[in-house]
Amino acid sequence: MHLKTILIFSSICFFTGTMSQGLNAKQLSYFQNLVWEYHEIKTVKHGFSCIGIAENYNDCTLEEININDVISKKQRLIKILNCMVKVDKWGDKKKVEKLDINEVENISTKFRNFDIDNDGALNNTEFKEFIYGYELRDLIGNEVTLHDYKNVIKTLAYFRKDIDQKSRVYHDLSDVMLKLLEYKAKFNQTKFDKLEDLYAFHNKLYNISKGCQPEDFKSFHEE
Repeated sequence: MHLKTILIFSSICFFTGTMSQGLNAKQLSYFQNLVWEYHEIKTVKHGFSCIGIAENYNDCTLEEININDVISKKQRLIKILNCMVKVDKWGDKKKVEKLDINEVENISTKFRNFDIDNDGALNNTEFKEFIYGYELRDLIGNEVTLHDYKNVIKTLAYFRKDIDQKSRVYHDLSDVMLKLLEYKAKFNQTKFDKLEDLYAFHNKLYNISKGCQPEDFKSFHEE
């Protein structure tokens, strides 16, 4: 199923989504890289505190997942994203586009359906099929008017061209959510909180392993 040319344009301002919870682009990248960088559960959990999450983070128990192989990392990421979308974090109140709880759960469910090998990732073909076939009304809102139609077509053309250029071995759940969130932000003409300085970001992640105080990270998440 292809991307629909008749979509919905939300009549509700996206700033109503700036309340606590949800996941913005920077947070998605943070959790994704936290999982891929570190094996030890203790360090990953310290990474939670370094984004302002209290000890009680929605019963997100990770001990049962063996983190010593690639598949386990991908499965751990799925669990973390579905837990962390529901808790208060630094950066939740930023005026940027985000995925809400229902959207994260919906994307995760459909992701599992596309993940034929059950390894926590999609290959390049599966990734494109997922994005093209995703029911975008779940991200946007009501049907667009004729006045909005040209904007819909323009956005779809950009989106499809960008996806067609993707060529990677696999895409984890964060990759999928980041791409759908980018589309949502572009369509709504809102800010996509993309990480700009990857070098500084990875330095921050390195500091997590050194036991830096959580408060040292607050300005990074909220800027």
